[in-house]
Formats: sequence, structure tokens, C-alpha cells
Amino acid sequence: MTSTSSYGDSDVISERDRITSGNASSSALIISLARKRFSSSPTSKLAIRDISLAVRAGEILALLGPNGAGKTTLVNCVLGLYKLTSGTASINGFDIAREQDQVYRYVGVCPQHEILWGDLTCEEHLLFYARLKGVERREEGEVVGQCLEQVELVGERRKLAKQLSGGQKRRLSIAIALVARPAVVFLDEPTTGLDPNVKRSLWRVIKKVKEMHNMCIVLTTHSMYPFPFWRMAC
Repeated sequence: MTSTSSYGDSDVISERDRITSGNASSSALIISLARKRFSSSPTSKLAIRDISLAVRAGEILALLGPNGAGKTTLVNCVLGLYKLTSGTASINGFDIAREQDQVYRYVGVCPQHEILWGDLTCEEHLLFYARLKGVERREEGEVVGQCLEQVELVGERRKLAKQLSGGQKRRLSIAIALVARPAVVFLDEPTTGLDPNVKRSLWRVIKKVKEMHNMCIVLTTHSMYPFPFWRMAC
């Protein structure tokens, strides 16, 4: 059986060694030897195989791979929706298995598919999630206004979700993930189904948010399109 320290290219091995040796303890997100197998059989296929990575505040990490590669599964494991078969993960220093209540205070999520209420406005969506995240009543108006400005939806603040375009719905979903300024934000396929111009606009929004709040942002994508721009941007 191949040991976890001997496979992968040099960068993968170096990152794995950095994390398992404890040299990444100050990172906002740390995943160490994460493994997920959906069947109890030891011969069943691994959905995630011993992934180790660490992302600091102010960094953007893109998980690139085709459909079925395990990108969303990894995110769901880190969020506690699935239990890791083995390995550990922490967000802002809190263990995902033992300190989930603390983890959820410091994380924001934009899922792959919109979870919006058609008869609520953009502003009402953000007020709901601001209260859910524990934003003080006296601050929620300012927080919602900042989120709308960051994703360039100020002009649509009173528009119903069902009246938004596809790109505007993705902006609103990203704004929801940013409420209460979490330490770590997960964006699962944030530009799926959008045309190239809208995709490029969303990349700029994500970059601007990262720079403003020094957040750790993890996004998944199977599109190679953004990466030449991404290297310039980040």
C-alpha cells in the first residue's frame, strides 16, 4: 500500500509535509490527510484521497477538476455535512468535528445551486441571514448595505429574487456568503451557467471582496477559462 507521504508531485508532497509537521497552524483553513469513502467496504472507491492543504487569510484557493472529481464533497466534509472517513480539518482554529458551533460563526457558503426565495428582495435575503449569523440589530442595515455594494447590487436591493438575472442571482448568493464577514468563504462553482462577460465580472467582485476584508476564499470550478485572468488578479 502506498504511504500518504510518498505519492503526488513535489508541490503536493511539500504541502502535505508542511501541514502534518504543524507548520501551517496559523492558517485560516487547514485540511490534513482528509479521506472520504461513502461505503464501509475498504475496497470501495475513495471520493477524497488524503487531501492536505492550508489557506491563509487574504488568499484565494481554486479547486479545479471535472464533475465528479470530489470538489464539492471536500467542501461538504469541511462544512460538516459529511463526516470524514479519516483526517482532520479546522476553520479559524476550530476543529470541524468537535467545535461545529464555533466553526459556523466563521464560515460563509455560496452553494452550487441557488437557494433563494423568489418573493423576497435582495435586501430581505441579506437581513434574514444577517440575523441568522447574529449581527447586531443596530448594525444590520450597514452590514446589508456593504454586502450589496460589494457585489454591485445596490440598484437591485428592492428587486424580488425571481426578477433577477442569472448573474444577479449569483451575486446575491455570494453576498449571502459574505454576511457577517466570515473568516473563510466557500464558493461552489460560482460562475456555472453564466456567459463569459458575467463570469469575468464575478471574478472581479470576488477579488475585490478578498482584498477588502482579508478573507480566505475557497472556490471550486471545472472551467479553465478564468485562470489566465486569475493569475493576474491574485
